[in-house]
Amino acid sequence: MKPLLMTVLATCLILPYAGPVPAAGNEHGQGHAHGAAAPNEAEVVEGEIKRVNKSAGALTIQHGPIRSMDMPGMTMEFKVRDKGMLENVKRGDKVRFTLGAGDDMVIESLSRQ
Repeated sequence: MKPLLMTVLATCLILPYAGPVPAAGNEHGQGHAHGAAAPNEAEVVEGEIKRVNKSAGALTIQHGPIRSMDMPGMTMEFKVRDKGMLENVKRGDKVRFTLGAGDDMVIESLSRQ
């Protein structure tokens, strides 16, 4: 009886510190929206280059929704992982890109459409 009591007490002490466990799907506890990337697959986002900033290693892109981040379409600046990507694009180019994992919003891959 004593081991069972210790287990119950330990569980009661630990549970308040455990974070919520989301349902299968994204971090909001919802399944993936239609067209969203699978958990280990980078979502491909389409957009148009508005500015190439070589000194900052960044692109300003008017992009469509980023479903995996629950982000609507907007215009924003993204850093690029490899500054060599900046040599292959110019203002007005239609592009497809993927972002790195996490919240750093760094472009990992970039291609013109």
